Amino acid sequence: MRYREPFTLYLRKLPSGKKIWYYQTYDKNNKRTCGFSTGTKSKTAAKSYCYDLLKRDALIPERLTRLSFNQYSETWWLWDKCEYLSYVRRRKTISESYASTARNMMEKHILPYFGKKQLKEITSYDIEKWLDTFAAQGLSNSTARLGLAFIKIMFKEAVRRQLIINDPAASIKPLKVESVTRGVLTQEEVTILFAENKRKEIWTDDIYYYGNILSACTGMRMGEIMAVRGEILFDDHILVDKQYTKKFGLTDTKSHHSRKVIIPDGLMKKLKEYAAQNSDGYIFSIDGGKTPVHVDTMRRSLFRALKEIGINDEERRKRNISFHSWRHYLNTAMRSNNIADGKLRAMIGHSSSKMTEHYTHFDTSDFKDIQKVQNNIINFAKVG
Repeated sequence: MRYREPFTLYLRKLPSGKKIWYYQTYDKNNKRTCGFSTGTKSKTAAKSYCYDLLKRDALIPERLTRLSFNQYSETWWLWDKCEYLSYVRRRKTISESYASTARNMMEKHILPYFGKKQLKEITSYDIEKWLDTFAAQGLSNSTARLGLAFIKIMFKEAVRRQLIINDPAASIKPLKVESVTRGVLTQEEVTILFAENKRKEIWTDDIYYYGNILSACTGMRMGEIMAVRGEILFDDHILVDKQYTKKFGLTDTKSHHSRKVIIPDGLMKKLKEYAAQNSDGYIFSIDGGKTPVHVDTMRRSLFRALKEIGINDEERRKRNISFHSWRHYLNTAMRSNNIADGKLRAMIGHSSSKMTEHYTHFDTSDFKDIQKVQNNIINFAKVG
């Protein structure tokens, strides 16, 4: 029987250009370990270093023999402490809210399952069984897919750092995408909802009325509506350059790009009035422009207004109508009016034609004569 050396040496070129000898050995299950640095430039010195470790039964560093997932993940996704985030932020744009979402996912769903397991002993089967726990908790496939995306990053990084040899998550396929159709209000419902002569009856406050109108005719996301300040209002457009969250304040838009959004003259006039009242601070504010109103308040005001026009909570949920539905409404209205997809994507902030298709919901009424569509747009734009 052929004798097997207890370790294997190989030369590795570091990013700095320096060449260092590394070694691999075998764990208690007779599996090859990841590589460890000898810190030497000479093969003879490297071999001597490894034999010294062998005598002391220390070829596998103690920190790795017992490295649990809890220990490995201690600083993961923490904005100023995570080694991976530091590595990525030097190479591309990444938001703090993304890191916060990942940390929350890890603490709620990843650590309770994998925390006490040794990092090197987690298998692909373990990860597949973990994915099953999302459905058992009544969570969606979308949530499970997000969790898998984060854990894939963590294991890929463990391989890059040479903490493990094989990535157990690499071969795992995400769960199927759940097709959920976002509800869209009809043009008749929108006309009633924004009727000027019923505004005081339907809406709790004018700022929620105009916030929803702004989203309906521009497709701006909730965070982008919250981020509207006097300084980004121009004669005929808004420069959508930020989104706002209570936790992180102003951050980049979802696409990390700014865009110009044309809005009707009457609505711009009203927004500039709010800007003057709020010292060019946040437009949709009740504290003089210092901070925007809470997103839940804006959302609840829409739900209350829908009730006032006969769409109760049960029907709203059944039709899956939310504040985000305004993006679908605008997308559908613009495409039914033959607005070029490229121009629509630039306005609404979609990154691909696939997303434009996803946000389109044609109705038979969308194909009525152009004059009626034009009249609807003109009547809709008369606000102020």
